Order: sequence, then structure tokens, then C-alpha cells
Amino acid sequence: MRKENYIETTLLRELEKSGQTPAEIANLTGIERSVLSRFMSGERGLSVWAAAQLLRHFGYRITKGKG
Repeated sequence: MRKENYIETTLLRELEKSGQTPAEIANLTGIERSVLSRFMSGERGLSVWAAAQLLRHFGYRITKGKG
């Protein structure tokens, strides 16, 4: 069992509420559909590149705070 990860949890939530199929998201992001399907089923994690593609797709931006 994987430890909870903020980015993974956020991306899974966004994927679920998007209403888009893994195939649609794959076409829009360049991530292979099989990679998305395995991630959504909890089988595998994502590469940093794939996570960044999904974050961009859902409108997230990573910023550094003070401290």
C-alpha cells in the first residue's frame, strides 16, 4: 500500500471529476492512455513529466512560498 501523496491525491481527484476518459486526457496531454489507466487504478505512480502534464492540463501552477 502506497503512502498518501498530495500531488497524486490531487491528480486522482481531478481525473475523477473531469468527466474525461483516460483516452481523451491522453490525447490532450501526450501521456499514454495505459499510463493514465494504471495510475487511476492505483497500480503505478506517474513520472515527474506526466504529473507536470496533468497539473498543466488541470490549470495548476507550482509556486515557491517564502521560507
